[in-house]
Amino acid sequence: MTGRHEPYSVKGQGVGEQGVGGQGVGGQDPYYVRYDGDFGLSGLAEAFALAPAPEHPRAARGLVTAKLDAYDRETPVGTVAHLGADERRILGFDTSHDEWGYADDLRTDVRTLLDASLPDETIRLVWRAAAEDGWDPAEHGMSAGDWLRSVEEICAAREPRRIPGRRPAPSALWDARPPSADAVRGDVVAEIRACRERPAGSRPAAPARLSPDILSALEEVAVPAPELAFRLLLRTLKACAVRIDKERHDRFHALADGFGHHAGLVDTGLDVAWAPLDPARRDTTWDFGLSALAGKAREDWAGRREDIRAQAEADDIGQTPGSAAAVLLDDVLRLLRSQLTDAALSALWCAAADRPRGTTGGREWLRLIAEVCRVRLREAAPAYVPVVPPVRAGLDDSAPLARRGLDDSAALARRGLGGSTDPARQALDESGSSAPVDLVDAVLRELREVAPVLTSGTVNSRCPVPETEGTEVMDALEHVVTHVDPDLGFRLFLRVLAALSVPLTRERYERYQAIGERLGYGEYHVSCVDYLVETG
Repeated sequence: MTGRHEPYSVKGQGVGEQGVGGQGVGGQDPYYVRYDGDFGLSGLAEAFALAPAPEHPRAARGLVTAKLDAYDRETPVGTVAHLGADERRILGFDTSHDEWGYADDLRTDVRTLLDASLPDETIRLVWRAAAEDGWDPAEHGMSAGDWLRSVEEICAAREPRRIPGRRPAPSALWDARPPSADAVRGDVVAEIRACRERPAGSRPAAPARLSPDILSALEEVAVPAPELAFRLLLRTLKACAVRIDKERHDRFHALADGFGHHAGLVDTGLDVAWAPLDPARRDTTWDFGLSALAGKAREDWAGRREDIRAQAEADDIGQTPGSAAAVLLDDVLRLLRSQLTDAALSALWCAAADRPRGTTGGREWLRLIAEVCRVRLREAAPAYVPVVPPVRAGLDDSAPLARRGLDDSAALARRGLGGSTDPARQALDESGSSAPVDLVDAVLRELREVAPVLTSGTVNSRCPVPETEGTEVMDALEHVVTHVDPDLGFRLFLRVLAALSVPLTRERYERYQAIGERLGYGEYHVSCVDYLVETG
């Protein structure tokens, strides 16, 4: 949906006279609206690209009105229409959530181009390219400027949309000022000029060509309006079916993030040359796989297919589509092939997810997760063939860890995390096994240090774990670490700690961070338990 916005907004934080993204109409003080797709003139161009070409100017104006009407019919996330008037007043809600809406953003883009005194041919080129030649005003006796003025008239004639919503207020989720035009113009122009290089690939039947004239016109737009030029560039790349490499995709997201745009504005419709799916790759910022699914289990969580589906679709920004499903499936297949009993699997899941024992778990639950993941993978990566990971009879098979470059035992030793004293593990070292024994030892040491707490029944939890079940959970975790996958075992261990609110010392938490670094975890993965660190 191109019009729907996120459930937060900002007023008076750098948007004011400049409007969303750095351009705007003087005197306005709109609160910040974050769309989950394209918007403004680039969003209108997308609508023209997707619709049948209008046969005359009246039909083209009708398509503009239809686009604005479609936005007005959308419901904002977090609506409070179900609340009574008194409840809204008490909670700080009103009924004028959207005085500054899609029509105003579109009008802002149009007025920016008209006020910039750009050549008419420049405006015509960027519009035609972004709209995939869906409407060329010159073919109907209109200049590009006349076309924009007619769009502005339609926007100006619309009444503000008034719907129940929260009164605009500063938000901690987006409290930075949009960058000034001077600060980002160079970066936007650099991305436009990069298009002059030979693309990584493009579909032969592209409906429009990314000609040098179009790129020059985009550069002209970037002088007065770099944010608008950036959106028009993205729309043009999508229209021309230009394939973008991963590095450039990441730069686009960095620019979009600076403007406060949703990731969908970049990703929807953009052809990216993604790396092949690999469940061993660690390129997400947060938790992932089965442990992430456990972290999403809440009191109102029913464990339905759609709950699993949400995690299977939770690819992080910059990840190959299908990555979340691939790593979740990998975790599940490992456990399904393990020697853990159904009772042990159920105990482990319920402890990690903070669910009452017996609600979900066991192999039937894991098979349902696997089925949902396979459906998602058939959609996102039809060519991907998951490889059933082998069950590890001991510590002699750690190829996935080795592929991640996790055999630097010296790094762990420097942090006090290596050096096994277990004779069996020392024998494995001497046998020349490629297993990262020091990593397994490090995880096992952390498990065993907190085992007395987890099995005492004294930890805080919505679903307290009796001593016998705590022992079962710890035994299952040790089995996962030593016979299935130490990475999966450590992730589930962190979830158990969070679910049971086990207090941590600063030193212990730093050891967890060191293990997370060895495993390639993202910036905010281990920090899911930082609130457990005792202070004072």
